[in-house]
Amino acid sequence: MTAWHTRSAASRRTVIQGVGGLAGILALGRAPAIAETAPKKLVFAHINPKPEPAAVAFDWFAKHVTEKSNGALVVDSRAPPSSPRRSRS
Repeated sequence: MTAWHTRSAASRRTVIQGVGGLAGILALGRAPAIAETAPKKLVFAHINPKPEPAAVAFDWFAKHVTEKSNGALVVDSRAPPSSPRRSRS
């Protein structure tokens, strides 16, 4: 066998393996476990306590990004615990 025959046999083997893998995915209806990815989690921490308008906007942002990405990206908005305002003197 010449080098050309060896190269074409390896190429043919690769194509057959690829087609076999694709047939397996189509038969099962899902990708192999190694190809499936878990949702990405983004922790969005900020310094605005809950009653502040910015904190409300950040919570809205987190909720809508999670919804629009169909769960592929999960945003967790974290605010500090609310505390009573101190007067500035």
